[in-house]
Amino acid sequence: MNEREKKYSLIIPHYKDIVRLRRLLVSLPKRNDLQIIVVDDFSVNILDLKKLENEFDNLEIYQLPSNQGAGAARNFGLAQAIGKYLLFADADDEFLTGAFDIFDSKLIVEGDVFYFLSKAIQEISGLHSIRADYFNQLCIEYLEDETENKLLNLKLGHCVPWSKVYLRDFIVSTKIIFDETFVANDVYFNVINALLAKRIFVFNDYVYKVYRLSDSLSSTSSASRLITRVSVLAKVARKRKELGIVEKMYGSGYLLDAAKFGFPTFCKIFLIILRSDLHFGLMRFFEPTRWIKYLKNRSTLSAEKK
Repeated sequence: MNEREKKYSLIIPHYKDIVRLRRLLVSLPKRNDLQIIVVDDFSVNILDLKKLENEFDNLEIYQLPSNQGAGAARNFGLAQAIGKYLLFADADDEFLTGAFDIFDSKLIVEGDVFYFLSKAIQEISGLHSIRADYFNQLCIEYLEDETENKLLNLKLGHCVPWSKVYLRDFIVSTKIIFDETFVANDVYFNVINALLAKRIFVFNDYVYKVYRLSDSLSSTSSASRLITRVSVLAKVARKRKELGIVEKMYGSGYLLDAAKFGFPTFCKIFLIILRSDLHFGLMRFFEPTRWIKYLKNRSTLSAEKK
């Protein structure tokens, strides 16, 4: 294998966290067929980042010309990727020992998207976090009952890029890239590419560790971020409809979240849902099991953020 032939291209968006980025890089195996692409979102002195290239083999450091978000960073990384397979990692997470050995052993079949499992912990306490539970559950439920319905649930629900391997030629063919928003920039990419994939494989192997950080974008909320999230979901709903997916997407839960930001935000969210292919699903408000699940998740998330 020559210098320009790689089996894997790993794309890592980075923002103001060289210490945790180094932790991620340390978790990677030393192998010549792995291309490591770090794209900084104009957050630190590029010379400080470039020092990492002296510590780690096959590492490429780039920097965006302005702060554009993780979606833009991943898209830049996609343009640099040369590997047969694409992987994505957040700079504050890490791969589990032996992850790439697992990839080697499983990626012997021709596929477009490969799903794996993740472990999640709270960084401060080291206790279990629920961040990966839902995505793991989707994978396990499909493995236990490999029906079209379970596969569709997996495609629609697994909206994060980690713990997946994509065939690069497939991603190039779909032309579906990441949204360049500051939040929810990975949802459209993951859901729509999954819906377009014809060859999907799911494995019961843990390959990735995701950390719950109290100060991360996924752990904080604001009116503008909520509006962006719902706007992205509306875009996904529109594309799903174009692809013939009849299952409804609901926006009613976001109305609850919008209420705490005041009437103007509530009205904006209401209008986004009204004008899109999202559904209100107001009868869902009267299902006790949904309230129990909603309140339990809110309580757990609140505890993990402390």
